[in-house]
Amino acid sequence: MSDNNTATAKKLGDSGYVNQNCWLARNANQPPSKYCQYCEARFRSCIFSRYLLISVVLVVAILVASYLFEKTISKTLITSIFVLVMVYGYFFDKSTKNIVAANFAEKKAKEAFRGLSRNLQERVDEQTKELQEANAHLLILDQQKSEFVSIASHQLRSPLTAIRGYSSMLLEGSFGEIPPASRDAVQRINDSSLHLVRIVEDFLNVSRIEQGRMSYVFTSVDIKKMVTDLVEENRAQAKSKHQKIIFSVDKHGKYIVTADEGKIRQVISNLIDNGIKYTPDNGTVRVNLDKDIAMRKVTISVKDDGIGMSPQTLSSLFKKFSRADGVRKIYTEGIGLGLYVAAIMMKEHHGRIWAESEGEGKGSAFYIELLAEE
Repeated sequence: MSDNNTATAKKLGDSGYVNQNCWLARNANQPPSKYCQYCEARFRSCIFSRYLLISVVLVVAILVASYLFEKTISKTLITSIFVLVMVYGYFFDKSTKNIVAANFAEKKAKEAFRGLSRNLQERVDEQTKELQEANAHLLILDQQKSEFVSIASHQLRSPLTAIRGYSSMLLEGSFGEIPPASRDAVQRINDSSLHLVRIVEDFLNVSRIEQGRMSYVFTSVDIKKMVTDLVEENRAQAKSKHQKIIFSVDKHGKYIVTADEGKIRQVISNLIDNGIKYTPDNGTVRVNLDKDIAMRKVTISVKDDGIGMSPQTLSSLFKKFSRADGVRKIYTEGIGLGLYVAAIMMKEHHGRIWAESEGEGKGSAFYIELLAEE
């Protein structure tokens, strides 16, 4: 019993391996041929058993034929049969060697491949689990970052609004006339506070977008009146740089769109403000409002004589924190969030925003497209 267990415990290819599927090997408890240790075929498929069967049939046929024709079985015939069987067995053994070796090699290759596949799948599963855990951790960190930015921005907005409000009142003379030497300093405080308020608002918007808390209130908006007001509000800024700001609108009656008035106003204001910032002194900023009645689309364009953009800049213009090298040289205070936020807002309005430029030094044009009400 212990010998049998020892034999059956051996693996395919080991010396003395017994194929339990083979009737002959199982009953003999040992391989009838040295090549049987490389075989797992059933007895009926065993090459060695076929050799034995053919040999037996051949011997019986020769003996029967000899007895029928000669009425006797001579020793010479028996010796000849024995020699024939031995020679046949020798050549059979040689001819099957390569077949058995090839089958064994193929089986081992398949086993190695299956083992490799299992190991690979285990590694993939392990790596996938690690990536999922890392991603979950990053999501937590991102959520914490967004919450921090939101809280910090809210805390900054109130004092900045107060600084801007009081500086504006000082400039307007609400607390009496200020000395001419101090007016420039107060103006700088007012301008810087306005810039910081816009940056804080951009951070707040990004935080709301990332947390899924950006809400929209859609109403009917007179976009013509809005653009007209924004152009007038920015004339003083353009005048300070000796720029012209030209507004044109074609005669298509009312320009009514369904939009969140505050957010669309922010997008258009951002484009006009950028046009003025990135246009050199004595340049021109052109704002145009057009309506395609057939397509029910309203298009606002802002074109400038500024630094222009390369194709590489255009391709990444609306990504987060994206700014061109030329822009950084002219206006160093931007952080590259305004256009990113604008693109998100336009997507929620089922509209479009895009930019065009013939190249660096050739100006830029920004376009907003919204659906018009009937």
